Amino acid sequence: MNKAADNRATAPLIIGIGAAFVDAIAHIDDDFIHAHNIGKGVTTLVDTHKLGYLLESLTDPLVIPGGSTANLLCGLAAQGLPATFIGRTGDDRYGALFREAFVPYGIKFPNDRIAGRTTSVCLTLLTPDKERSFVVCHYTASYALKPQDLPTLPDQPDTYICIEANMALSPAGCHPDESVLAAALITYGNTRRRLIVGLNDRDIVNNMRPLILQCLSFSNVLVMGNMNECLALFDEHDMALAFEKAQATGRDFIITNAANGAYVITPNNIDHVPGPDLTPAQVVSTVGAGDQFAAGFIAGMIAGKPYIEAAHQGTGAAARIIQQQGGRPPLPQGDR
Repeated sequence: MNKAADNRATAPLIIGIGAAFVDAIAHIDDDFIHAHNIGKGVTTLVDTHKLGYLLESLTDPLVIPGGSTANLLCGLAAQGLPATFIGRTGDDRYGALFREAFVPYGIKFPNDRIAGRTTSVCLTLLTPDKERSFVVCHYTASYALKPQDLPTLPDQPDTYICIEANMALSPAGCHPDESVLAAALITYGNTRRRLIVGLNDRDIVNNMRPLILQCLSFSNVLVMGNMNECLALFDEHDMALAFEKAQATGRDFIITNAANGAYVITPNNIDHVPGPDLTPAQVVSTVGAGDQFAAGFIAGMIAGKPYIEAAHQGTGAAARIIQQQGGRPPLPQGDR
């Protein structure tokens, strides 16, 4: 029996809005990156034909359900906080894989499959230095999510909405002001709900900076991301200057910095939480580290912990995930 599901009646309402990706994780060398003109450490956009070609070029990739918000929700479910995912898949085998993986976590997925549309696949390429490079195509099912797909939610403090910056690109080809992210700000912003915006990609932040900066005008927004994304958001190369600008917005930021831990930035304070004490040999993969840090932090915040304690909970969750393959934690024994 799933204990997390038993607790659903008393749990807060948690909604995740994001891209429904299946990850194809492969270890490659730098020659592969250069030969196929893939940006190292960032997300490279390709068309469906090149995505298929690259997928066929990989040797025995590990194919598992992924997506930043989806991984985060699985992390919350593993801590007894099941949620609902708002996203889109196709009606192909990858879509079935993505949906079935939610079942043991007790995560609801109400959106229908899109007939004739390919489920989004994210190539996650790991080089020997453990850097992650991503390859995606926007004209797939994840980017068919539309503003009208956003659910009506109660305006109450125990409602938590997690949305990734990726949703500034959905539906595919839209103007940012007509995107799912923009609609979520209009629908859920400046209310009693807690709106958590995950930056989730440096290039998206660069390209969608005006819209993402608009998020900061909403009083109920909390921003989470990594150091590179924070620098991109404020168009800075200096951490201290970026943090000053973050403080000046009047919003709260939780910013990770790889093995160096995380920073909790509020209008009045900047606090550092150290990273996990792991040897390089213990690190199997950094895929999902940021997602599970976010899950640990949000679980701590929902439990009423101060930000610093919640950030320690986040670094603990990140430490566990980087010692395994894949971006989703196992459920505790007996919860499957």
